[in-house]
Amino acid sequence: RILRYAALILVISMVVGFFITNRMVTPLRDLAQAAEQLGAGDLDQVVHVTGRNEIGVLASSLNTMREQLRDLFQNLEERVSRRTQDLELAAEVGRRLSLLSDLETMLTEAGEIIRQRFDLYYVQIYLTDDTNRFLVLRSGTGEVGQSLLMRRHRLPLDRSSLNGTAAVERQPVIVENTAESL
Repeated sequence: RILRYAALILVISMVVGFFITNRMVTPLRDLAQAAEQLGAGDLDQVVHVTGRNEIGVLASSLNTMREQLRDLFQNLEERVSRRTQDLELAAEVGRRLSLLSDLETMLTEAGEIIRQRFDLYYVQIYLTDDTNRFLVLRSGTGEVGQSLLMRRHRLPLDRSSLNGTAAVERQPVIVENTAESL
């Protein structure tokens, strides 16, 4: 009789152990499967593990990482698209300007193409003078550009202006509002 009770308790313990183990292992298996799919590039995969235990926290973290990766890829695609458009513009400007032999016409045409394509209100093109001490305006769009060209506008080749800074550092200087950056 004791042997029967012991066998019955053993069987009940095994069944309970199986259910407890299954309850713990199934969410881990689902989590591992979701992580594999995420690693394979399936960013639509959502982990459906609930609970406030470690597995639930891990599932929540994996879902957060998935969202961040989706945002990162979307931003990357947008940046690549913008860069591709910029390269296409540069190629177009190069093609159109290669047909011109006169430097003044080429600079004027380049300024206008850049203004139109980037939807800018004003574009200036400077070249350095023979002494390499000044930036001389060689092209400017619109009435303002024409007025500055008539006055033979020039800037010192130093860091006292945005244009001078860009020329000295040989790097673009990008500002949102030039009035605030002076």
